[in-house]
Amino acid sequence: MEKNKHTLQEALARLPLYESPQQNWDCIVADLDLDAQAPSWKTQLKSLPAYAPPEDAWEQIAGELPTTSAKRRKLWTKLASAAAIALLLTVGWWQTQEKETVQLSLSQEIISDQEIPEDWDQDEESIAEVMQLAANSPMENPADFDRLKENLNELNQAKAELMALMEAYGRDPKVIREIGEIERQRSAVIKKVVTLI
Repeated sequence: MEKNKHTLQEALARLPLYESPQQNWDCIVADLDLDAQAPSWKTQLKSLPAYAPPEDAWEQIAGELPTTSAKRRKLWTKLASAAAIALLLTVGWWQTQEKETVQLSLSQEIISDQEIPEDWDQDEESIAEVMQLAANSPMENPADFDRLKENLNELNQAKAELMALMEAYGRDPKVIREIGEIERQRSAVIKKVVTLI
């Protein structure tokens, strides 16, 4: 949309109107009318000499024109058509083939509480022996052993709290998973202690 359109329209309306005299238009029409300028131009056109080209001129021109482009176009057209047909046949064949079907099956087993062994206390003696051996061994950096010992004590306290919770409220699968995670962390701490010895 043009800005200030109304201003432009008002300015155009205020412009003065001029009319050209009729004789100007008559002169223009007379200049454009060829028949009025030279009435004999049609007769002069007929009297111009006509020339016939030599007979081999058209053959020379045809010989100079590139003929391979037309042949190439025909070749490319045929190749493109053949490729399109081959593609359509391939897609059609592929669509008609039997597709291998994949079946997924899901099964779920529920394990009773009696099937889960309560063997998380069986390594307590071995852990105590390793910690005693590490405490009596000379170490390059005793601060690392103290830090690992503190981590093991925190994990033992967390395990004791979960065992008390399980005795009070029963064997909850979430609590059992937490105890399993604590046992894995305790094993990692003991492995680090063994590397210090």
